[in-house]
Amino acid sequence: MPMITRLFPWLKPKTQTGLLAIHASADDLSHAELIWRNGRPMLAACVFRAGEAASEKSWSRFGNAPLPASLVLAPGDYQILPIDAPPVPPQEMKMAVRWRIKDLIDFPVDDATVDVIRLDTGQADTGGKLLAVVAHNRVLKRHIELAERTRLKLTAIDIPELAQRNIAALLETPDRVLALLSFTPQGGLLTLTRNGALCFYRRIEFSGQALAGLDQERMRPAFDRLALELQRSLDHIERQHGDWRLDKIVLALPAAVPGLADYLREQLYLPLEAADLDGVFDGDLPDPSTLAACWFALGGALRREEKAL
Repeated sequence: MPMITRLFPWLKPKTQTGLLAIHASADDLSHAELIWRNGRPMLAACVFRAGEAASEKSWSRFGNAPLPASLVLAPGDYQILPIDAPPVPPQEMKMAVRWRIKDLIDFPVDDATVDVIRLDTGQADTGGKLLAVVAHNRVLKRHIELAERTRLKLTAIDIPELAQRNIAALLETPDRVLALLSFTPQGGLLTLTRNGALCFYRRIEFSGQALAGLDQERMRPAFDRLALELQRSLDHIERQHGDWRLDKIVLALPAAVPGLADYLREQLYLPLEAADLDGVFDGDLPDPSTLAACWFALGGALRREEKAL
C-alpha cells in the first residue's frame, strides 16, 4: 500500500544512520537524538525544556550536531484536511489536491505548502481517502530561516500524527492494525496504523498535565468525558472499518494521572495495554514523564525515507 510523499519535499533526504528531531510548541522545546545500530534504534539524547520556545538562542545548541535534523511542527502550525482522492495520475495529485482545498483554508492557496498522506483504508490503491497537510509558507519560512541561521542541517519537516506513526511501526504485528493512544503536553492522540501506514487519527483534547491539575470533584467527570470521546472514536472505526478487527488499544506511556489507565480499562470494550518500548529500543530510555514530553520528537527521530504516493 502506498504510504506518503515526503512532507514538504524541497528538503531532500540524505543517507543517514541517525536523526536529530526537534519538536517546538508555542511554549516548550523538546528534542531527541537517535541512531540506528544493526537495524534497531538507540536513543542517544532526549531532553524537554519547559518554557523554552523555538528561538535562535534555543536552536543554537543544535548547530554543530553531527546528524541531520527533522522538525516536528506544533499542531497550530498546520492543518489536516480529509478529502477523497482526485481521479488523476500520481504525478498530478498534488496540483489536484491544491485546487480541491483552495476554498477550505482561510488564506490564499498560493501562500500554502501542501503535501498528501494516503490513508491505508484497506481499499484498492486507486481512489480512497487522502489527508491534505497544509502549512502557510510564512510558518515554514520562519523555521527554515531559523535553522539556517543556527547552522542546523534541517532535512525534513514532519507532523505529530506521522511522528506517532513512526513509533507505532515499531510495535505493530505485520498486517494487523495497531491502535496507539498517547497523552502528551499537547493533548491526547489516537492513531491506527498498519504495516507502517497511517489508517486513522483523532486528536483528543485532554492532556495529562491538565487532568493532573484537577481536584477530585472534577476528576471523575473529566475521566467520563475522555472515556466517552474514546468510545465514540472506536464506535466510528467499527462502523466504518469493521474488517480492521481491533483487539486492543496500546497506551503509549504510563498515564500521568493516577488511576486514569485503570479507569479507561473499565470503560472501554477493548483491552488497554502498555506499550513495550524497552523491547524495541536498544539501551536505556528516559523516565516516563520525559519520554511523554519528548514523544513527538522521538517519533520524528524515527523517520525513515518514505515511499512515493
